Amino acid sequence: MALRANARGCRVVFLSAAVGRAGNLTRWAKVSVAALGLFAVTLIAGVMPSIDKIWPARQIERALAACPPQRLGVLGFNEPTSRFILNRDAELSTATGLAKLADGSVPGLAVISDGWNVQNHSALTHHQQTKIRPVACLRAVNTMRGCALTLTVVASTSAPPCNPPPAFACNEAFVLQSGATSLKPCD
Repeated sequence: MALRANARGCRVVFLSAAVGRAGNLTRWAKVSVAALGLFAVTLIAGVMPSIDKIWPARQIERALAACPPQRLGVLGFNEPTSRFILNRDAELSTATGLAKLADGSVPGLAVISDGWNVQNHSALTHHQQTKIRPVACLRAVNTMRGCALTLTVVASTSAPPCNPPPAFACNEAFVLQSGATSLKPCD
């Protein structure tokens, strides 16, 4: 279907050029508007939905929309949008802040990149690791480095309940699909 629409779009563009060269400006304008409309529909229906993954901060924002407002730490995802869209908390965005979150001495949530988790596997003690729970999981793309991000939002087990939309659930299907990407994972 997409190939047929693409072929139709190409024919409309070439038709527009031929009509313009022939000097029929009224018909050229009509065909050009039709070509622009076809381009807009293709862009909005085909390209725009898939572009969502290049805005991880917006995905995190949607995942946490149903959660009560609270402080948010971001670890291993150093994109500027985490500061102005997510209002990233500087204290919670460190290994010490994550440990305080796990201990329950600091309330809030933390977004942790898998790459940060691997590099800082000793940031939490075993006891602290049992005190945090995953709230939401999502995949994104780091467009600056061209790599895949897997982000997990965690909360203290004593934190108020947070129910993200089913698309952001940390379930078996998410885990199985996490490696299914043509991009290399971010370090």
